[in-house]
Amino acid sequence: MAEEATRPADILQAHPDTSDVTDSGRHGDIVFTAGGNTWVLDSQSGADGE
Repeated sequence: MAEEATRPADILQAHPDTSDVTDSGRHGDIVFTAGGNTWVLDSQSGADGE
């Protein structure tokens, strides 16, 4: 039985100190607010393009 992958945005949304989780629309980047600051979790392609 294969397990489904958990999206980083889902993990961030589930955390009680995190709010305003949105997909920035740019290569899977996620913008979120935590601890009163806004952060960007950016996705970058590896050597194999993934």
